[in-house]
Amino acid sequence: MSGHSKWANIKRQKTATDAKRGQLFTKITRLIVIAAKNGGDPSTNPKLAFAIEKAKEVNMPKETIEKAIKKGTGEDKSGGNFEELVLEGVGKSGVGLLIECTTDNRNRTISEVKKVLERGGWTLGEEGAISWQFEPRGLVTLPVVEKREEKKSWQSDEDKTKPLTLGEIENFELSMIEVDGVLNVRQEGNVLEVYTDPKKVGSVYKHILEDLKYTVDSFEIIMVPKTPLSVNEDVKEKIKSIIEQLEDLDDVQTVWVNVEI
Repeated sequence: MSGHSKWANIKRQKTATDAKRGQLFTKITRLIVIAAKNGGDPSTNPKLAFAIEKAKEVNMPKETIEKAIKKGTGEDKSGGNFEELVLEGVGKSGVGLLIECTTDNRNRTISEVKKVLERGGWTLGEEGAISWQFEPRGLVTLPVVEKREEKKSWQSDEDKTKPLTLGEIENFELSMIEVDGVLNVRQEGNVLEVYTDPKKVGSVYKHILEDLKYTVDSFEIIMVPKTPLSVNEDVKEKIKSIIEQLEDLDDVQTVWVNVEI
């Protein structure tokens, strides 16, 4: 899969130091604040539901999540006024980056991103220089196991989700064809990826989790390159390096690349 590259998930795979954990809390808190501007109820605000899921993945305290929601809805007037900002990095041979940021100071963010890009031989592109090469997609991921463990005696059917097994994949894929908004289903190792219309990712996620009772790893809106580029391993390593440097910035949330992985 290109665009939604394995590199975009580097931060999930790293061993979190205290500093990294604090930075991750900062990034996710901003996601929650911005998402909550469109309503503080995650059941009717998929973007907020996604941000809350991210917070739970890193064990963010409930109180911190609730405070961030209140900042977004305006109940809590403290803190900065965060906004979303998308910047575009232009490399050699048509390689491009979409850099999604959350910031309370656009000039600071642009300056920091530009500095990282130029240090790596990239340039900060004008609006539209790279973005036209991408399109949004919803993505729901499910873990796949060979065999399910037996349900624990204290777990009821109501509060227990189950991982998808290898033997269930075919029937699951067929059932997804009938679900509104589902575009494609594909297996990637021990993960099943369900691609959706970006406006339907929240409802598809809820259907899989609440109706089908399958365990869901994540759901999000990703940016997919329309025509992914093929590059050699040396170029891939350089792209990986620049993405890691960008994601180390507090204001940078996610980086997408138009390269085939």
